[in-house]
Amino acid sequence: MIIQSSSPDTMKDILLDLVELIRPTNLPIIWALGFQDYWTTNITYIDILRMFVMQALQINPSATSSASPITSVHLREAASEEDWLKLLGRALDGIVEIYIVIDSNLLGFVTKQDRNGATRFLELFAKGIMNTFVKVFVSSVNVDQEQVQHRWKANQWSKLMIEDSMRPSQKRRRKQRLPLRRGRGRGR
Repeated sequence: MIIQSSSPDTMKDILLDLVELIRPTNLPIIWALGFQDYWTTNITYIDILRMFVMQALQINPSATSSASPITSVHLREAASEEDWLKLLGRALDGIVEIYIVIDSNLLGFVTKQDRNGATRFLELFAKGIMNTFVKVFVSSVNVDQEQVQHRWKANQWSKLMIEDSMRPSQKRRRKQRLPLRRGRGRGR
């Protein structure tokens, strides 16, 4: 799902709200959200995949105790995007469906605002995770929508357009609540 909004604040709120709405339903969800001072780090695609693997192992602990378990050796030896994507697929084995939320600011930082690179990164999920139905939510800001329209099958994606129709006083009130909501979301 490619989500488009005219307001970056609204977009961030939507992605945070998605995580907060899906988590209590016990549907499996993993996410990569911006964290404090992430722009001062050297974060890469591999780091995002690593975040996903670690969260997937938390929601699917059987991946570490199955007939072919993921071990600490596998985690230490994984070096490439392909290695981490394979580990993610294995960590999700047995999960029918997973929701993935990716913060547009974090994705933009990792890709150095390269929309083609971000779009190729999103394509990895369709190519690398075979036994789980993956639903990815991402902002249109860092996605090459032309590439999506021409290269992706129509049934593989959809676009949600959200207009920011709040009055300025509502925006101020909502902004004042954001730090509390972000803190709760990361602490769980």
